[in-house]
Amino acid sequence: MEMELYPLLSAIILVTTIMTVVLALFSYLAYRARGRRQARQSVSLTSPSPAPVSRVFRRYTPSLEQ
Repeated sequence: MEMELYPLLSAIILVTTIMTVVLALFSYLAYRARGRRQARQSVSLTSPSPAPVSRVFRRYTPSLEQ
C-alpha cells in the first residue's frame, strides 16, 4: 500500500487553502459583527464617552527634574 507523493501534497495544499479562506471569512464576519455592536452601544449611550485608553502606548509626560 504505497501512496504517491504528489496527490498527497496537492490534497494538503488544497485543504490548507480552503481552510485559510474559511478562516478569513469568519474573521471578517466577526469584525463586522463587533463593529455593529460597538456602533449600537455608542448610539444607546447618552453621556459622552471618555477618551479611549490605549493598552499599548502611554502619553509622554516630560519630567521637570533634570
